[in-house]
Amino acid sequence: MVDALVYDLRPTEFGKEEKMKILGLLNEMTHIDNMEQYLNHAVKIYCKSVFDALNHGDISLVRFYRNEF
Repeated sequence: MVDALVYDLRPTEFGKEEKMKILGLLNEMTHIDNMEQYLNHAVKIYCKSVFDALNHGDISLVRFYRNEF
């Protein structure tokens, strides 16, 4: 999501306005694990699921976000 935002913005500098737009992504809603979540919480869910998958050797435990509603 960050890459897509930066690509769309095509900033010529990385100032306060650009940083605030990127930081604002954390308050965007997304879907993960069949629930609507703020991106900052979705990142936590994703990271935990990756570690769970590694610990249990089961890639199906990884939870991915999606932006389509």
